Amino acid sequence: MQDDGPAVWWVSLMDEPIGYFHESAFAAPFIESFHNEMGGHVLDRRPGGRHTLTPMGSGMYPSDGLQNAACIHAYLAIAYTGADQVDDPVNTIVTHPKCYDVKDDGPDLYRPGINVAFGGPGGYDCDHN
Repeated sequence: MQDDGPAVWWVSLMDEPIGYFHESAFAAPFIESFHNEMGGHVLDRRPGGRHTLTPMGSGMYPSDGLQNAACIHAYLAIAYTGADQVDDPVNTIVTHPKCYDVKDDGPDLYRPGINVAFGGPGGYDCDHN
């Protein structure tokens, strides 16, 4: 959501502001986002680096159930008007499914928004065939 003062885009969690992006973080001004990305990455910059043992989320795959995998419940985007907007993931990309996975679990049954489960055990060489 954009503040009324300088161009600042607030990030909120459970209706509590947790941070913001100042207008200088973006190459061009805009009033609404049409493409949102969420993701995770394990990075090992050491020479000969490889995938680490770091799990994503709880370490459980979405196929293990929402009660086990990490989950974003009732995800909503904020429209340029400041109103909540259901933003169903159109496309998910998993680059290393042996390491991690993601699942659009559809509309939340109790609140407006979409449930998205994610996670996996990670592990050495899970990104190789």
